[in-house]
Amino acid sequence: IVLNVTQCKAGAVQMRQYQASCDMDRIGVIGGHDITIEAAVTRKKEYIYQAAMLDQCIKYPLLVRAIFLSSMVQFLSVQITFP
Repeated sequence: IVLNVTQCKAGAVQMRQYQASCDMDRIGVIGGHDITIEAAVTRKKEYIYQAAMLDQCIKYPLLVRAIFLSSMVQFLSVQITFP
């Protein structure tokens, strides 16, 4: 699971706006909007730990990614700023 985040103080990741992010989107990178790097790392570590405890990462990687995406949507709704 790869998250696309920015270090800019203002602005946000906008997937599919430029060629690089189009390529990232095509291979499954998840856009983090304006989530901080620290929050993204913390959230990813937390989820990977939970998935590892369930021993699902190796058996069902696509399912784990789908659950992570769902979890990130809920998390991002609290952590990011919407226009």
